[in-house]
Amino acid sequence: MFFRRKLQAKFFLLVFFFVAAFPAYAQQRPAGIVVSDHPLATQAGTEILDRGGNAVDAAIATGFAPAVVDQAASGLGGGGFMIIYDARDKRAHALDFRETAPEAAHADLYTRNGKPVPSLSLTGALAVAVPGEVAGLLAAMKRFGSLPLAALMAPAIRLATEGFPLDAALRYAIERQASNMKKFPELGRVFLVKDEVPPEGETIRQPDLGQTLKAVVADGADVFYQGWIAQAIVDTVKRTGAFSRLRT
Repeated sequence: MFFRRKLQAKFFLLVFFFVAAFPAYAQQRPAGIVVSDHPLATQAGTEILDRGGNAVDAAIATGFAPAVVDQAASGLGGGGFMIIYDARDKRAHALDFRETAPEAAHADLYTRNGKPVPSLSLTGALAVAVPGEVAGLLAAMKRFGSLPLAALMAPAIRLATEGFPLDAALRYAIERQASNMKKFPELGRVFLVKDEVPPEGETIRQPDLGQTLKAVVADGADVFYQGWIAQAIVDTVKRTGAFSRLRT
């Protein structure tokens, strides 16, 4: 995602999430430009600009939206980088919120009979890293944002609870991963209809994700990393037997 304000504005901002190479969708306002790989994410950012938010505010709103509408490419389980240039102070700031490996992870977990098995790091509990996105976006808000978190996350919460139409890109990703989704009932419950890939335009609703986002608004990053959300993630991973001593 790339967001830029005009030269006379306070911030020049680059935000990188690790996303697939899909087309970019741009919207321009007098205050600046928002570009992302999903039109609803771009709309989330411009909504914040229209409310008087600054570049960082818009980037945060744009960043949370793909966690709902483009989970094949971005999400709460991922991370990224943010580079902010403050034109007023003529200083650049870099935030690194990439995911990190769980404390109990080690190389032997990803081998069988002494040979590496790439699929173990791609699908299932062993592929889960400690997410950085929530911590990174909230840190950016505290340091550089101007609007409250509830306003910045409102577009993503709305998309999760009210739903959004399935687009061609996400449908393609679901189709490619349908066999894996059927192995994980909770994932299939969200993205499959009677164990089948839904048609383009089908409304995708994620009320549980909406509750997660609302909890972050209410309780901040702590609920995601130390509270009930963190515990739910750890319990799910532990049930697979992937890590013998995984801790939050």
